[in-house]
Amino acid sequence: MSAGVLVGVGCQSYPLHGMLSDPALHSRLAENFSAGMSYDEINSRLTELRVSEDYRHTYGDAPPREMLARLFPPGGFWVDRKSQHVRWIDLTFAFDENDALEGLWTFRGGARYIDGFPSFITPSPVLGRPRYYPAAPPPPVTPPREEEVALP
Repeated sequence: MSAGVLVGVGCQSYPLHGMLSDPALHSRLAENFSAGMSYDEINSRLTELRVSEDYRHTYGDAPPREMLARLFPPGGFWVDRKSQHVRWIDLTFAFDENDALEGLWTFRGGARYIDGFPSFITPSPVLGRPRYYPAAPPPPVTPPREEEVALP
């Protein structure tokens, strides 16, 4: 099998991933999420779409709250070179006081890893201290909101 076929097969098994173009990402988000979905429904749907629970973070213990889901390339987060730029897409789900989805935003972030340690992370500042690979970059202090996604 050629490398292109392997990448295509890998992407198909991860419907949401950090290598999607903005139009493809927005289309898949609109297909899978709609205004009014509950926090638990969003969490379950993310699991079905193979978005790792390791890359999710909830801001707030009770409604209204927000959830960050970080999308890495298909297969997850990895660093395999001495100097490497790792890119991802952060999804911010905002819930109202009834725990119903009221907004969704995307943010394209990244980190430069040198000798396995992140030299910078966007968005910044982050929760906790950055650590050496294989630890993933920590989530931001506040959930990023760069581009709003139109929800059905």
